[in-house]
Amino acid sequence: MLYQREAQGDWGQMQGSDMCQVATETLAMTDGCKLFMQAEQDKAVLISGSRKLYEALASSDKTWKTYPNYAHDSEFEADRTQMDRDIVAWIGEHAGSS
Repeated sequence: MLYQREAQGDWGQMQGSDMCQVATETLAMTDGCKLFMQAEQDKAVLISGSRKLYEALASSDKTWKTYPNYAHDSEFEADRTQMDRDIVAWIGEHAGSS
C-alpha cells in the first residue's frame, strides 16, 4: 500500500519494506473471496496502491468498492449507510464460500 508521510507532506511508498512486501506477495497468491473498500478522501492510503494490490490478487472472486466522500476512518462517517449495506450484502453473497 502507499502511504503519505505526514511529517514531510510528500507521498512515500511503504511498499518497499520487507514486511509489507511479504504481506503483499502472500495476499496476492491466496485464493478465496476478497472485499476491498477504499475511501476516496483517504489521505493515508492511496487509491492507486490499493488498486494495484487488488489487481494483483490471484482470486477471481474479488470485489472493489469505493466511497467518494469517506475519509480514512470510515467507521466514523456521519452517514455510512451505503458502506454498511455493502458489507452486509457482500457477506450474504459469500457466506459459506471459501
